Amino acid sequence: MKIKNKLFATLLILVFIISVSTVVAEDTADVEELAVDNSEDIELTSEDDIEPLTASGEDDDESSENLTSIAIRVDVLDKVKVGDLFRLKVTVINWGDYPADNVQAGFSFTDLLENPDSSFILVDDGGYAVSPYDGGYVVEFGFLGAGEAQDVILTFLATEAGTKMIFASVTSDDSIMEPDSYFDTTITVSGDDSGSGNNNEVSAANELLPTGNPIAILAMALLCCIVPLYRRK
Repeated sequence: MKIKNKLFATLLILVFIISVSTVVAEDTADVEELAVDNSEDIELTSEDDIEPLTASGEDDDESSENLTSIAIRVDVLDKVKVGDLFRLKVTVINWGDYPADNVQAGFSFTDLLENPDSSFILVDDGGYAVSPYDGGYVVEFGFLGAGEAQDVILTFLATEAGTKMIFASVTSDDSIMEPDSYFDTTITVSGDDSGSGNNNEVSAANELLPTGNPIAILAMALLCCIVPLYRRK
């Protein structure tokens, strides 16, 4: 009887060990299968597929390589007097190796203290699109090829005497601002002194004539009559 009980207990222990081993083996198999499935979803990237990181300024440097440089100059072609017309020549030059689009030249008049001056009136735009802007004017030159220069002659009416300043600058979609992109000069408007010399001569001659006093006129007439009588004697 004792032997049977020992065999039965031993059998139960074997059955328990076998069942536990089976469960552990199944769990291990599930884990390995899950690991295999996950590994299939992961795509490995080689070093050749990785793009090197670049600084943000490098793209800006590459784009700035295609920019050009445009210079501007303004010349007053005539002596300026109040009430007279005079010509203003605006020249833009593309010094760079690349063309430029939407080229615009802006200029304004000021007094010597750089306060806006509105004493100049545009009379002729020289065939270009010229529009008033911020107390001055903007000339639309449009496209300017590499090494190309354009100029326009504008006609203004001067309405006030004095020394004025002209400030000009040029911009485009494809250029950078450099010292030559700015220009300034002075313009002197003289007063209206036409005919003043003749008026002075007339005034001097009038001083030598009788003033219109009747007594003075009579005295001059008597003198003219008496002098010939003395000469006859």
